[in-house]
Amino acid sequence: EIKSINGYPAPNIISIFLDNLTSDGANQTRKYQVINMQFNDLYHILIDDSESFVVTYTDPRETVVKEATLPGIAVSKIRDLNLTLSSLGVYLDWKALKNDISKEINSNYALLNARSFLVNSKDFQRVTDEFFEEVADKQIPNIIIDLRGNWGGPPKSSVLLYSYLIQEPEKYFTKDAPFFYYQYKKAIKPAENNYHGNVYILIDGTCFSTTGHLVSLLKSHKLGTFIGEETGGSFLCSGNARSSTLKNTGLRLYCSVDSYEVEAVGLTPGRGVMPDYQVRPSLTDYLSGNDSVKQFALELIDKK
Repeated sequence: EIKSINGYPAPNIISIFLDNLTSDGANQTRKYQVINMQFNDLYHILIDDSESFVVTYTDPRETVVKEATLPGIAVSKIRDLNLTLSSLGVYLDWKALKNDISKEINSNYALLNARSFLVNSKDFQRVTDEFFEEVADKQIPNIIIDLRGNWGGPPKSSVLLYSYLIQEPEKYFTKDAPFFYYQYKKAIKPAENNYHGNVYILIDGTCFSTTGHLVSLLKSHKLGTFIGEETGGSFLCSGNARSSTLKNTGLRLYCSVDSYEVEAVGLTPGRGVMPDYQVRPSLTDYLSGNDSVKQFALELIDKK
């Protein structure tokens, strides 16, 4: 456990990060996800730009506080060259995100990893169609939809996935959504192989933008059991951002000019979608590679 860096207590560092990160309303889970991904950038910008770092820490197996002096490393040497800064304020591997969909079929459950809606829409539809067709053919009683790590993307793939989970025509966007999404203001019809079994949805603080929309609709219509942590986004989000530089200060103002709201009801404004079962990976889970959120879903399935 890190106690301090260059004399700054760890709780103070996290507090400064939280105060300087944006979120939808009072949500905190998205902020922590950004901190996990961008700690070095946030520390450099908001705390300290020293060339070396005195770190005090404790070993989990001991109680004594130790100290280490670590040299700074250039960003170019530690950041994956495939990562680029997104409008979400985090560095993402766009190439990987465009291929991040996969499926796993078992006798008692099937898993659809939908970690990005930035996947080419034709590829997303092919994998999703194949998934639900196989699930229907084999009459699999349980499915898990893993949306963790899905920051969002265009609504086309989200609408497709939604169509496989609804039982009757349902609207997606409200009538006030931007005109270019007119086709999604009409009722979405259930897909040919729409699913009628038990649905388990894995969520976390990165579920934002379009993913927040989808999860909000599924939660509103009670179309699954939600496992994980509060989502970073919900039924309302902004977009079509504009960037301006203020003349006197030189500060850059980055501000959205459109809002997108879906036809979800019964959710708390200013908060993400809450899980039915809150499951947060422990330090042991991270170190061992154990997926405790997925494991919890499998345990629920076994109890059926």
